[in-house]
Amino acid sequence: MVIRLEPNDDIAYNDRGVQKANLGHHEAAIYDYDEAIRINSDNADAYFNRGFAKKILGRNAEADQDFQKALSLAQDEGDEKLIDRIKKQM
Repeated sequence: MVIRLEPNDDIAYNDRGVQKANLGHHEAAIYDYDEAIRINSDNADAYFNRGFAKKILGRNAEADQDFQKALSLAQDEGDEKLIDRIKKQM
């Protein structure tokens, strides 16, 4: 519903991706993370979540790239909680 009302809301796409991933629909989740990143290329959470979904799917090299980007953005933002989550996946 939010995406229909606010089609350029990167957080809404990221959140919908999380819900899809929680249901085991990782490819569909990646599509939403891609949209979140397209809208806001500084969305560290979307890079992290996309990396996590790719890791589950065995796409480890791609996952590592997303984790590296997420880490860089999280460090720029000083988001220690996200930095810790990323480092646990690397």
